Amino acid sequence: MPDAAGLTRRCPACGYRFEANLSVCPVDHRKLPPADQAAAELGSYRLLQRLGEGGMGAVYRAVHRKLGREVAIKVLQKDLTSDRGIINRFFHEARAANTIRHENVIEVYDFVEDGENVYFVMELLRGRDLHDTIHRRPAAQGPIEPARALFIIEQIAAGLHATHARDIVHRDLKPENIFLCHRHGVNDFVKIIDFGVAKLDRPDGLSTVAGAVLGTPEYIAPEQARGLNIDGRADIYSLGCIAYEMLTRHQVFGGGTRADVLTRQIKVDPPPLRRFVHDLPPALDAAVLQALAKDARARPATARVFAESLAAALERPLHDPGAFHAGDRPSGSRPRRRSTGLVLRAPAATASRRARVLRWSLGGLTAALFAGAVFSVQLRRTPPTLPASAPVAAITPPAHGGPVVATVTVLLQSTPSGAEVAGTNGVSIGATPMSWVVPAGAEQVVRFRKTGFEPVTRQFRASSDTTVAVQLVATPPAGAVPRARRGRPARPPASVPELDSVAGTIDPFGK
Repeated sequence: MPDAAGLTRRCPACGYRFEANLSVCPVDHRKLPPADQAAAELGSYRLLQRLGEGGMGAVYRAVHRKLGREVAIKVLQKDLTSDRGIINRFFHEARAANTIRHENVIEVYDFVEDGENVYFVMELLRGRDLHDTIHRRPAAQGPIEPARALFIIEQIAAGLHATHARDIVHRDLKPENIFLCHRHGVNDFVKIIDFGVAKLDRPDGLSTVAGAVLGTPEYIAPEQARGLNIDGRADIYSLGCIAYEMLTRHQVFGGGTRADVLTRQIKVDPPPLRRFVHDLPPALDAAVLQALAKDARARPATARVFAESLAAALERPLHDPGAFHAGDRPSGSRPRRRSTGLVLRAPAATASRRARVLRWSLGGLTAALFAGAVFSVQLRRTPPTLPASAPVAAITPPAHGGPVVATVTVLLQSTPSGAEVAGTNGVSIGATPMSWVVPAGAEQVVRFRKTGFEPVTRQFRASSDTTVAVQLVATPPAGAVPRARRGRPARPPASVPELDSVAGTIDPFGK
């Protein structure tokens, strides 16, 4: 693994950084200039390792020079930085991931446009992708066991459930875009990555790239292969393809040219899974094949329904039903303003905060304009409606003619998710992750509770949209002695901790 001193050569053509021992760029085969320590510096970060290159950019492991936190940085290729449409598409990928805010979706911290350096910063994942997990197992082990497959698929479904609740379709869901890592003491912890071709629905009904066939042929739905308008059920089809491959070690329609694979996706029914694995439960076979129905209306209506059908086929409950809260829409709920927690600066100018608050107050909870750039089109759109999931405690707007009260949106999160949140008066607000609309500047106290974990109380006073996130600690066994943290003596829990930051964006390095 190269150290920081190794990434000292920057290609003048693509702009990517390479190790000192390379003399020719492996991307465009240009001669690399002499080593220069400055090549490893990028804004506030020092690049430590080149993780790989793709069609639009390269990904590096990096560290914040002052705060010391390691992150992953995706840098746009240099010759694309003069194309505003490409920059908008690159920003679109960062924005799509950041909008979802679910523990099973890659977290994006920042987007930076600084001359020839255009990049976004995201969490650093350590582990392996699902493709390697499926196909690099010894042949004697066979496919992934159904119980393990269900655990992985359930997490993917939870991330998709939250994604679809925000009117986003991934469109390129495949094993290579599912990353498995070790987190919170759990193996096979899922992170959905690469939202480079995700579709965000627009209020005018147009898609980001209407009519375009994007995605990987072996995993795209028939309607997507036809270039038709799609919704979340296309991702459910892709998840069905992934489930099929996990359980059989065979792609549904693998091999052949791109056109051949697309034709089979549209016209050919997939063979039963039990043709390859004879001892699979028939109900499990049927549940996966339902997700692969040619007609989107015949598939499970939501990712959660698909996960529940697989769990029922194995006669077991969902492992973590709370992970789906971010996508459940309470009956009769109305669209409400939602904060993504982290504010990404779009390449185009955004509406002022004052104007947004005014429109929000006068419009009866209507959303402010957000200038988000999607592919080559500059557009202004209202933020997606609040995920059905997120239980929302809203401030009732004043009667017509009454005083206007400025409000802010607080995103309440916990790790693990599914914690019950109670407000100042002790009344339950909902379960994490959730958005909460409160009067601007009013002091709030919230308490996070989850069975098997120590309760956590937070006090804050938000003058702008912000995030309150807590890490829940498992309840120690009876008689256990509290351990000191980071070498400091253990402190008795305070009844009300100190105020959280009132900054409008969450500090990605403070967690």
